Amino acid sequence: DVESWRDLETLDISIGKPAEVIAKVERRVRGLHSALRFVGFSHWWGGPVLFAEDWKPVFRTHPGLPNTVTLGAFSGHGVALSVYLGCWAAEATLGRKPLPSW
Repeated sequence: DVESWRDLETLDISIGKPAEVIAKVERRVRGLHSALRFVGFSHWWGGPVLFAEDWKPVFRTHPGLPNTVTLGAFSGHGVALSVYLGCWAAEATLGRKPLPSW
């Protein structure tokens, strides 16, 4: 759990409860069908559901991981914005599109 959207800068999904949840999802996916038994996972997304200051989504480079985009706090618009901003984040990670300045 985080107290503020600023805590996203230090959130580590590779340890603690986030890592446990990810491991559970991986086991579940591998158990869905025998063809998925040995599937590998190269990337994961993780973050809390919360509201940010001024109702603006958090969307910037992680200060400690320059090749990682911190994205979240959609203020109730998660489904609509997650796909759009997820694509934008991928393009930004590939250097094809700048991150927003808000």
